[in-house]
Amino acid sequence: MDGVRIALTILTGLLGLAMEADPDHMQRGQEAFRRGEWAQAEESFAAATRERPGSASAFKWLGMVYAAQEKFALAEPHFRRACELDPREDLACYYLGRADYALSRFEQSRAAFVIALRYQPESHRVKHGLGLTLEGLGRIDEAGRYLKQAAAGGDPRILSDYGQFLMRQGNLPESIAILKRSGDTESLARAVRAREAAGSQPAAGGPAAPVRFSSTELPMTVKNGAAGDMHQIETMIAGVAVFDYD
Repeated sequence: MDGVRIALTILTGLLGLAMEADPDHMQRGQEAFRRGEWAQAEESFAAATRERPGSASAFKWLGMVYAAQEKFALAEPHFRRACELDPREDLACYYLGRADYALSRFEQSRAAFVIALRYQPESHRVKHGLGLTLEGLGRIDEAGRYLKQAAAGGDPRILSDYGQFLMRQGNLPESIAILKRSGDTESLARAVRAREAAGSQPAAGGPAAPVRFSSTELPMTVKNGAAGDMHQIETMIAGVAVFDYD
């Protein structure tokens, strides 16, 4: 019996060490992520997912490594696994929506944002992502409502996207007002030129037709950044971006 107890004690100790290994992998991965050392971060987070296959956080972080490199096809299944394991995991479902949006999987993106919004009903970031996705699906009225709600938070990037949305819908006066608030001088100049062009069109028995832009002008081009504290990564805003949590 003593031998059995000793064996059980050793086994318990080994299991304890195995359970403690995951935080080590997570810490090393996060440190590598901050430094932009993607190969090391990927290796560490992949090890964490193998040791803790039920860890939503580990899968989310692994997805973030790929998203930071704009490898959205690789990031998406890890974000999906994280969202499925624990939809309350910080930003997991939001990241899933962003990855699907980058891949033009608008219906899947919408579903992910709906889940994210269920747990973060006041998040301007989630409403922003959902609005852009609904526009991609051609559900313009819904898209406008969510983008307007998102823009109420005053984030310059969201204001810029809302202003560009309004420009695409031909609502140039409101677009210009919003873009002035956003500080996006390039998009503002485009909106002003569009208004001038519309105003210079000869009247033909009615008001000038609204100025519309092709769907290719949706904000689909993606760049990513990671700096400073952990979780600082944006996967859908052009330029290097840093999250401020809602």
